Amino acid sequence: IAQPAALAVANARLMRKVEEDAQQRAELSRFLSPALVEKVVSNELNVAKQGDKVQATVLFSDIRGFTTISDGAAPEAVVSMLNEYFEAMVEIVFEFGGTLDKFIGDGLMAVWGTPVPGPDDPVLAVRAATRMRLLLETTVNRARTGRGEPPLAAGYGIATGKVIAGAMGARRRQDFTVIGDTVNLASRI
Repeated sequence: IAQPAALAVANARLMRKVEEDAQQRAELSRFLSPALVEKVVSNELNVAKQGDKVQATVLFSDIRGFTTISDGAAPEAVVSMLNEYFEAMVEIVFEFGGTLDKFIGDGLMAVWGTPVPGPDDPVLAVRAATRMRLLLETTVNRARTGRGEPPLAAGYGIATGKVIAGAMGARRRQDFTVIGDTVNLASRI
């Protein structure tokens, strides 16, 4: 009796661990590239709960004239436009090894240098912005004009410097993010 019971308990624990890992992967994949997600899940990388002062490169991208474009538009059309834009831009962030920090209205914030620093982080951020601009013209705007919609324009701000990185928020909800003068500078550029 004990052996089947022990086996059932072990199987239940294993299933719980598999479910927890899948949930963690799903949550992390919203922000990190697939390679970083696997490192976090396998405990090769610790996304610090406390703040760390690190060198990072921050990229902001936002749609120019968004208020004018969205004024009078149906809410579904605005959401669809933003989702189409973000879908393309986030893939580029991940392609160049960045971390999606957050969406801010019609813009996004991405970071290079945390949680994993690299010697080419500033170059990768610039390459990502260059690719974003190209993809906006060749893919997003081509699809929009093909549907009779006006093309979008976007602005990009990039700054490199010291930031404080860590999980921030409230007890019930925290996000890994960065704060500091470098973030403010990138947002103003």
